[in-house]
Amino acid sequence: MKLVRYSLLFFFLLFFIFWGTRYITVKEYYGDIWSHIQEDVFIDDINQNLMLGSSSIKKLYSEKFLPCGAWLNRGIGGATIEHISTYASMPFDKIYPKHILLYSAENDIALGIPIVQIEQELTNLVQALREKYSSSKIHLIAIKPAPKRKEFHFLFSQMNKKIDTLANKHTNVFFHKPARPFKASDFQADGIHLSDTGYLNFIGNFQTHACN
Repeated sequence: MKLVRYSLLFFFLLFFIFWGTRYITVKEYYGDIWSHIQEDVFIDDINQNLMLGSSSIKKLYSEKFLPCGAWLNRGIGGATIEHISTYASMPFDKIYPKHILLYSAENDIALGIPIVQIEQELTNLVQALREKYSSSKIHLIAIKPAPKRKEFHFLFSQMNKKIDTLANKHTNVFFHKPARPFKASDFQADGIHLSDTGYLNFIGNFQTHACN
Protein backbone atom coordinates (compact mmCIF):
# COMPACT_ATOMS: atom_id res chain seq x y z
CA MET A 1 0.00 0.00 0.00
CA LYS A 2 2.81 2.43 0.88
CA LEU A 3 4.53 1.64 -2.40
CA VAL A 4 1.32 2.50 -4.28
CA ARG A 5 0.97 5.76 -2.37
CA TYR A 6 4.54 6.82 -3.07
CA SER A 7 4.18 5.87 -6.73
CA LEU A 8 1.05 8.01 -7.06
CA LEU A 9 2.72 10.94 -5.34
CA PHE A 10 5.76 10.63 -7.62
CA PHE A 11 3.51 10.60 -10.68
CA PHE A 12 1.73 13.77 -9.66
CA LEU A 13 5.00 15.43 -8.71
CA LEU A 14 6.23 14.91 -12.26
CA PHE A 15 2.86 16.05 -13.63
CA PHE A 16 3.00 19.35 -11.80
CA ILE A 17 6.67 19.92 -12.59
CA PHE A 18 5.99 19.73 -16.32
CA TRP A 19 2.51 21.30 -16.42
CA GLY A 20 1.17 22.81 -13.26
CA THR A 21 4.02 24.55 -11.47
CA ARG A 22 3.70 27.81 -13.37
CA TYR A 23 0.03 28.03 -12.40
CA ILE A 24 0.61 27.23 -8.74
CA THR A 25 2.81 30.30 -8.36
CA VAL A 26 0.08 32.52 -9.82
CA LYS A 27 -3.25 31.11 -8.65
CA GLU A 28 -4.00 30.15 -5.06
CA TYR A 29 -6.51 27.49 -6.03
CA TYR A 30 -3.98 25.43 -8.00
CA GLY A 31 -1.65 25.47 -5.02
CA ASP A 32 -4.42 24.37 -2.69
CA ILE A 33 -5.48 21.54 -4.99
CA TRP A 34 -1.91 20.30 -5.21
CA SER A 35 -1.46 20.53 -1.44
CA HIS A 36 -4.66 18.54 -0.88
CA ILE A 37 -3.56 15.85 -3.30
CA GLN A 38 -0.25 15.42 -1.48
CA GLU A 39 -2.00 15.14 1.89
CA ASP A 40 -4.66 12.76 0.59
CA VAL A 41 -2.08 10.21 -0.49
CA PHE A 42 -1.12 9.72 3.16
CA ILE A 43 -4.50 9.84 4.89
CA ASP A 44 -4.72 7.30 7.70
CA ASP A 45 -8.02 8.22 9.35
CA ILE A 46 -10.66 7.17 6.84
CA ASN A 47 -13.63 7.98 9.08
CA GLN A 48 -13.62 11.74 8.57
CA ASN A 49 -16.30 14.13 7.43
CA LEU A 50 -15.42 16.26 4.41
CA MET A 51 -15.57 20.00 3.76
CA LEU A 52 -15.41 21.29 0.18
CA GLY A 53 -15.58 24.84 -1.11
CA SER A 54 -13.78 28.12 -1.55
CA SER A 55 -11.87 30.23 0.99
CA SER A 56 -14.98 30.45 3.19
CA ILE A 57 -14.46 26.73 3.80
CA LYS A 58 -10.67 26.94 3.84
CA LYS A 59 -10.89 29.39 6.75
CA LEU A 60 -13.51 27.33 8.61
CA TYR A 61 -11.67 25.70 11.51
CA SER A 62 -13.52 22.55 12.45
CA GLU A 63 -12.03 22.40 15.94
CA LYS A 64 -13.64 25.75 16.70
CA PHE A 65 -16.92 25.64 14.78
CA LEU A 66 -17.63 21.95 14.11
CA PRO A 67 -16.90 20.06 17.32
CA CYS A 68 -18.80 16.92 16.32
CA GLY A 69 -16.45 14.40 14.74
CA ALA A 70 -13.27 14.65 12.68
CA TRP A 71 -13.30 16.87 9.60
CA LEU A 72 -11.09 16.93 6.52
CA ASN A 73 -10.92 20.54 5.31
CA ARG A 74 -10.45 20.70 1.55
CA GLY A 75 -11.26 24.36 1.03
CA ILE A 76 -9.67 25.94 -2.04
CA GLY A 77 -8.91 29.65 -1.97
CA GLY A 78 -10.62 31.59 -4.76
CA ALA A 79 -12.25 28.45 -6.12
CA THR A 80 -15.15 28.18 -8.51
CA ILE A 81 -17.25 25.04 -8.90
CA GLU A 82 -14.90 23.97 -11.68
CA HIS A 83 -11.93 23.97 -9.29
CA ILE A 84 -13.86 22.13 -6.57
CA SER A 85 -14.94 19.54 -9.14
CA THR A 86 -11.35 19.10 -10.31
CA TYR A 87 -10.24 18.25 -6.80
CA ALA A 88 -13.31 16.11 -6.07
CA SER A 89 -12.58 13.99 -9.14
CA MET A 90 -9.20 12.92 -7.74
CA PRO A 91 -9.12 9.31 -6.49
CA PHE A 92 -6.88 9.74 -3.46
CA ASP A 93 -9.12 10.82 -0.57
CA LYS A 94 -10.09 7.30 0.46
CA ILE A 95 -12.41 8.31 3.26
CA TYR A 96 -15.93 7.39 4.28
CA PRO A 97 -17.53 10.65 5.44
CA LYS A 98 -20.86 10.60 7.20
CA HIS A 99 -21.30 14.25 6.22
CA ILE A 100 -20.03 16.36 3.31
CA LEU A 101 -20.28 20.12 3.64
CA LEU A 102 -20.21 22.01 0.32
CA TYR A 103 -20.07 25.77 -0.18
CA SER A 104 -19.89 27.00 -3.76
CA ALA A 105 -21.14 29.42 -6.44
CA GLU A 106 -20.25 32.71 -4.72
CA ASN A 107 -17.03 33.19 -6.65
CA ASP A 108 -18.63 31.93 -9.85
CA ILE A 109 -21.30 34.63 -9.69
CA ALA A 110 -18.76 37.32 -8.77
CA LEU A 111 -16.71 36.32 -11.82
CA GLY A 112 -19.71 36.77 -14.10
CA ILE A 113 -20.31 33.11 -14.94
CA PRO A 114 -23.93 32.72 -16.14
CA ILE A 115 -26.37 31.30 -13.58
CA VAL A 116 -27.49 28.58 -15.98
CA GLN A 117 -23.88 27.36 -16.28
CA ILE A 118 -23.34 27.53 -12.52
CA GLU A 119 -26.50 25.54 -11.91
CA GLN A 120 -25.44 22.82 -14.33
CA GLU A 121 -21.91 22.61 -12.96
CA LEU A 122 -23.23 22.37 -9.39
CA THR A 123 -25.72 19.69 -10.42
CA ASN A 124 -22.87 17.71 -11.98
CA LEU A 125 -20.70 18.13 -8.89
CA VAL A 126 -23.43 16.99 -6.51
CA GLN A 127 -24.09 13.97 -8.70
CA ALA A 128 -20.39 13.11 -8.76
CA LEU A 129 -20.24 13.35 -4.97
CA ARG A 130 -23.33 11.18 -4.61
CA GLU A 131 -21.69 8.52 -6.76
CA LYS A 132 -18.29 8.71 -5.06
CA TYR A 133 -19.69 8.85 -1.52
CA SER A 134 -22.94 6.95 -1.87
CA SER A 135 -23.62 6.63 1.86
CA SER A 136 -22.82 10.25 2.77
CA LYS A 137 -25.17 13.10 3.56
CA ILE A 138 -24.36 16.13 1.41
CA HIS A 139 -25.03 19.56 2.91
CA LEU A 140 -25.23 22.57 0.59
CA ILE A 141 -24.66 25.88 2.38
CA ALA A 142 -26.49 29.00 1.21
CA ILE A 143 -24.41 31.71 -0.44
CA LYS A 144 -23.65 34.43 2.08
CA PRO A 145 -24.49 38.09 1.26
CA ALA A 146 -20.95 39.47 1.46
CA PRO A 147 -21.13 43.30 1.79
CA LYS A 148 -18.26 43.76 -0.66
CA ARG A 149 -20.32 41.94 -3.28
CA LYS A 150 -23.57 43.83 -2.77
CA GLU A 151 -24.14 44.17 -6.52
CA PHE A 152 -24.44 40.37 -6.70
CA HIS A 153 -26.89 39.90 -3.83
CA PHE A 154 -29.89 39.45 -6.11
CA LEU A 155 -28.06 36.75 -8.07
CA PHE A 156 -26.95 35.13 -4.81
CA SER A 157 -30.60 34.98 -3.74
CA GLN A 158 -31.66 33.51 -7.09
CA MET A 159 -28.91 30.91 -6.95
CA ASN A 160 -29.82 29.94 -3.39
CA LYS A 161 -33.32 29.11 -4.61
CA LYS A 162 -31.82 26.88 -7.29
CA ILE A 163 -29.55 25.20 -4.74
CA ASP A 164 -32.56 24.55 -2.53
CA THR A 165 -34.42 23.04 -5.48
CA LEU A 166 -31.43 20.85 -6.31
CA ALA A 167 -31.22 19.56 -2.76
CA ASN A 168 -34.91 18.69 -2.72
CA LYS A 169 -34.45 16.44 -5.74
CA HIS A 170 -32.23 13.98 -3.93
CA THR A 171 -32.27 11.82 -0.84
CA ASN A 172 -29.48 12.69 1.58
CA VAL A 173 -28.84 16.11 0.01
CA PHE A 174 -29.76 19.09 2.18
CA PHE A 175 -29.83 22.87 1.81
CA HIS A 176 -28.95 25.01 4.83
CA LYS A 177 -29.79 28.68 5.25
CA PRO A 178 -28.01 30.76 7.89
CA ALA A 179 -29.29 30.56 11.45
CA ARG A 180 -30.39 34.21 11.22
CA PRO A 181 -29.99 37.18 8.83
CA PHE A 182 -26.37 38.26 8.46
CA LYS A 183 -25.12 41.45 10.13
CA ALA A 184 -22.15 43.67 9.29
CA SER A 185 -20.28 42.27 12.31
CA ASP A 186 -20.49 38.79 10.78
CA PHE A 187 -17.89 39.80 8.19
CA GLN A 188 -14.24 40.72 8.38
CA ALA A 189 -12.92 44.11 7.26
CA ASP A 190 -12.54 42.92 3.66
CA GLY A 191 -16.33 42.59 3.39
CA ILE A 192 -16.09 39.06 1.99
CA HIS A 193 -14.77 36.66 4.59
CA LEU A 194 -16.53 35.75 7.80
CA SER A 195 -15.80 36.65 11.41
CA ASP A 196 -16.25 34.15 14.24
CA THR A 197 -19.86 35.21 14.76
CA GLY A 198 -20.35 35.02 11.02
CA TYR A 199 -19.18 31.43 10.90
CA LEU A 200 -21.49 30.46 13.73
CA ASN A 201 -24.35 31.92 11.71
CA PHE A 202 -23.07 30.54 8.39
CA ILE A 203 -23.16 26.93 9.57
CA GLY A 204 -25.61 27.21 12.47
CA ASN A 205 -28.42 25.18 10.91
CA PHE A 206 -25.98 22.71 9.38
CA GLN A 207 -24.23 22.21 12.71
CA THR A 208 -27.53 21.38 14.39
CA HIS A 209 -28.34 18.86 11.64
CA ALA A 210 -24.91 17.19 11.45
CA CYS A 211 -24.19 17.07 15.16
CA ASN A 212 -27.47 15.43 16.13
